[in-house]
Amino acid sequence: MGGPENTEHRWKDEVYSGHRRLIGVIFITLIFISSVNAQGISSDQLTSLVTLMRRAANSGSPDSVHFFGQRAIKICNEVGDSVQLAQTFQNMGNSYFIASQFDSSYRYYQLSAETFERLQRRRDAAFVYRRLGTNYKGELLFTEALQAFHNSLELFYELGDSLEMSYSYSFLASLNRSQGNYDLSIEQAQIAHGIARSMKDDALIGMSLLESGLTYTTIGIYDSALTQGETALKIFETGKYGFGKVESQLLIIKAYIGLNNYTKAEQLALKYLSTAENSGNLGSQSDGRLFLGKAMVLNGKYEEGLRELNNAIVLARRMNYTEKIMEAERLLSICYERLEMPKEAFDHLSNYVTLRDSVFYTEKSREIEKLQAQFSLKNKQREIEQLRVASELKDLRLQQSRNRILLVMVMAIAVIAIVLLFYNRKILKQRISFAEEREKLQKSRFQAVIDAEEKERKRIARELHDGIGQQLGGLRIKLQNIEANITDSPVKTSLEQLKGIVNNTATDVRTISHQMMPRALTEVGLGPAMRDVLESSLGASNINFQFDNLADGTRYSEQVEISIYRILQELINNIIKHSQASDVSVQLFSLSGRLVMTVQDNGIGMEQNGSDGQGLLNIKQRSEILGGNVLFESGKEGGVVCTVSIPIS
Repeated sequence: MGGPENTEHRWKDEVYSGHRRLIGVIFITLIFISSVNAQGISSDQLTSLVTLMRRAANSGSPDSVHFFGQRAIKICNEVGDSVQLAQTFQNMGNSYFIASQFDSSYRYYQLSAETFERLQRRRDAAFVYRRLGTNYKGELLFTEALQAFHNSLELFYELGDSLEMSYSYSFLASLNRSQGNYDLSIEQAQIAHGIARSMKDDALIGMSLLESGLTYTTIGIYDSALTQGETALKIFETGKYGFGKVESQLLIIKAYIGLNNYTKAEQLALKYLSTAENSGNLGSQSDGRLFLGKAMVLNGKYEEGLRELNNAIVLARRMNYTEKIMEAERLLSICYERLEMPKEAFDHLSNYVTLRDSVFYTEKSREIEKLQAQFSLKNKQREIEQLRVASELKDLRLQQSRNRILLVMVMAIAVIAIVLLFYNRKILKQRISFAEEREKLQKSRFQAVIDAEEKERKRIARELHDGIGQQLGGLRIKLQNIEANITDSPVKTSLEQLKGIVNNTATDVRTISHQMMPRALTEVGLGPAMRDVLESSLGASNINFQFDNLADGTRYSEQVEISIYRILQELINNIIKHSQASDVSVQLFSLSGRLVMTVQDNGIGMEQNGSDGQGLLNIKQRSEILGGNVLFESGKEGGVVCTVSIPIS
């Protein structure tokens, strides 16, 4: 049972805990308000504008891309968010590229990369440069692509990112091969290969080998291409990289054809075709039959070659692979020429030329049709975009209105939280006050019970000592007088027995009187009274004891002395009844304005002795009523140590 101080602390902890929770809610609310007010609206607008830019790009409307992009840039400048500005430049570059506005796309990619570099966000800048280089390469702007890839590589080098450095060198190798810089392409592929090997990254190792192998094939060094392809194939087969495995097999077949080993190329093409047919991939089947047919034709197996090439054309037409159809028609023309069938050779050569010209014509026609459609629909698109802009701006204003409503709601929640804070604080204070009053009432009631009990003990002790004790003393004297005048032995023996009974009764009355209110406690103080109770109780129980009175000669208030004495009586009773102890040590001393009593036994301990819970409760209540405390602990060598501490200042 905790005292008034413990209860007060418990209620105060609850108050402070409740306050902390509410303060935390308010703090988070205020942060949310600031976020909504300062950045929330701008963030929503930027997200909407990026979406609008992409829609405009997909619909081929560069004017709308420019309009939405400029609004996004303005918002970023207003809030001073340079990171968002760099990301906006990148989004504009993406959108312009989709809309085929390449010059604008390149310009905004460059702005994005430069802004990221100024912000020391080198990784973001490196990826933007790589994207820019890829787009330049797609438009055959090789010089600009090289510069962009080099910028990306330098940034990844500064970051120490070996993985991305390897990718960058592979990109550069592919780019230089496209430009005819074969030596540089091979050198960069080898650098990528070295980095990949140091990282033990099989996928990167295989990719670098493929890059160098493709370059070797292009320049006619087929034996090196074969070595690279076979090594890459082993890596991809071990790691189960599907795409790399297919590319490696095709590279090996090309190398064997270049080495004029048509039989080996035919065998590998048959194996490749079998795998492609099992996978159901029509594109791979078309490649397999095309290379198989080529190997057969070059190996002099014209009939088989014709069959495979015609099958390749059928598959390529199903997949709409015009370039593969063209290559098959060219090979068929060569095959019929070797078979001395000029008409068929001419027909397939005509098909090849027609397809080549039709591809060029189709591409140009599509470009012209696209330009005409863009020109004829430009005004209509402008009107549509204006309506869309008006609609989107209306949506933005509606979103701003919603955000303002949300802001008001959040502020209202904050006000309610503050009101609840003060209301909760008031309620908790009332509960604490009620608990304190209840503790005081319980304390006063218990004090009254103790005072009444001690008063009754004093009265009974006085009655026993002054009344019954004196009467028994008088009776004993009369018995002694009667005994002196009687000579009859039987009667004298009876008187002796009666006198013994009276003496025992007087002793019991005196013992009870001392237990009710010991004279030593009132006459000579607490220390002698404690020694007296130890001698009378433990001495009769054959329990050894040691008493160290370090506060000898000091008198304390009656309440303190009586409480310590009664607590000692209760502890001794528990030791005698339950502890099975043979030795007891008691100390009494004062320390820092408190009177301290320790009682230690060598018994079986608290968990096993089954001591009376009511007795322990009385001990705690007696100490707490005076503002003290009681602590029960297990002794180092068994038994129990009880420490009682009561303030005396």
